[in-house]
Amino acid sequence: MLNAKLHPVIPSQGSVGASGDLAPLAHLAQVVIGEGRASFQGEILAGGDAMRRAGIVPVALEAKEGLSLLNGTQGMLALLSLTLYEADIAADTADVAAALSLDALRGSPGAFDARIMHARAYAGAATTARNLAHLNEGSQIRESHRAAEKDPRCRTPTACGARRKFTARCAIPWHRHARWRPWN
Repeated sequence: MLNAKLHPVIPSQGSVGASGDLAPLAHLAQVVIGEGRASFQGEILAGGDAMRRAGIVPVALEAKEGLSLLNGTQGMLALLSLTLYEADIAADTADVAAALSLDALRGSPGAFDARIMHARAYAGAATTARNLAHLNEGSQIRESHRAAEKDPRCRTPTACGARRKFTARCAIPWHRHARWRPWN
């Protein structure tokens, strides 16, 4: 229903605001089974009509399934699912920012070697390392760090390299935490 942008019409008043409040959850559940009222493409329609227009088959409930739609946990699960999805987008966006920073700093991609990630085996670290390596693959800017004489800011081979390498390596432990899930 979310992907189809079909939303149950849930009154803002008439609820006591308790966890698992039956009134708003009943309005939500009605649309799931093709009843109630829903917003679809800017119109308020009967739930069954909205579901039909969206190409969604209403759920046919069996014993005790109606109760599961009203107990409140599905609302919390839905919010958690959306939050995790947004966290994944934020982690990927952070990887892009880190890759651009690595490029601007002329940093070394050595910290993103798959063998290092395999040896450490931190959840999320391998994904971040893989993303950073892929995003910086073929970078002409990065190639300029290989010789200190090409960078006028670096008077010696180590003047800029150590700081850059440390900055790049820090992205992995920080970003891996954004990808942490208890089931990883």
